[in-house]
Amino acid sequence: MLADDIRASGAQVVTLQEVGTRNDVFLTALEGDYPFQHLCRFTGWSGVAVLSKIPFVDVPRCSGKTGVAAVQIESEGLLVWVASVHLPWPYPYTQAESTKSAVALLEQLDGPVVIGGDFNIFLWASSAKQIRQESDTIIAGPVRPTYNLYGAPLFLDHVYAPGGGSVRYRNLLGSDHLGVLARLSLER
Repeated sequence: MLADDIRASGAQVVTLQEVGTRNDVFLTALEGDYPFQHLCRFTGWSGVAVLSKIPFVDVPRCSGKTGVAAVQIESEGLLVWVASVHLPWPYPYTQAESTKSAVALLEQLDGPVVIGGDFNIFLWASSAKQIRQESDTIIAGPVRPTYNLYGAPLFLDHVYAPGGGSVRYRNLLGSDHLGVLARLSLER
């Protein structure tokens, strides 16, 4: 069902979070439509991935700690990095350490960056701001809750690009987070 929704979306590039070993068959099922795949697996359940219809032009990268997979593609004559981010919850987990690792990876990327991910934090929090600042991106909107924690709607999944963009929200489709489909702008 999720694979069908991804195919139907028309997305050129897909960022995925919480890609566990149980999802390997899912990645294989999408290889025909998204033949260029980069997976950074930090534990058996906490991988992040970028799937693309467009070939990678540089060596794909993984952050040192949980949460970033980054690839560079050429889109409309412009080289752009695409990053999938999944940060752990701030407490009692290690979001601060993972944010430092994410920022260190983003510092290495030359050129525009677009980011899609599960930040496990609100977009105005320090960790999300640090990532936007280092990547020179702004929020694509509108922003709405993507996760429901015991009845409390949380704004955990965000998309960033140099010029922001527009987003539409997808159904749960087997996930506990809503999917986010974005049309992004690389120009400020």
